[in-house]
Amino acid sequence: MRKIGFAAAFLGLFFLAACSEDDLGRYCVSGYDPMTAEPGQMAYNTEAPECIDRLCILQAPSDTALQQNPDLKTIQFCSHKCSSDSDCGGADAACPDGYVCTSIEAGALGGSCACACKTHFGSDYAACGE
Repeated sequence: MRKIGFAAAFLGLFFLAACSEDDLGRYCVSGYDPMTAEPGQMAYNTEAPECIDRLCILQAPSDTALQQNPDLKTIQFCSHKCSSDSDCGGADAACPDGYVCTSIEAGALGGSCACACKTHFGSDYAACGE
């Protein structure tokens, strides 16, 4: 009986550790119309209930990114505050070059940093940390 209890506790810890609390990159609704976004525009919703940290970002590809890949579309995704690129996740289908920690200059997030899609910046973004 003792072995069964140990095995059950071990499996419970294994499955608990496998669950991730990170929703970076998951689709969310920013409250802004992606069809009217200007190149390089970013908009923020700091009250997005579908995001763990309640931060949803709309990010339109910059002119540089569009020159490199004209098929890029404006994306909306859950994000979180960060202090360096290592706080941000890897690549996904919407952001093949991965996420980077970038400085936010305006709005409710002004003066802080959040994870955003590196693909949509091209090669030019205001990095935080590192």
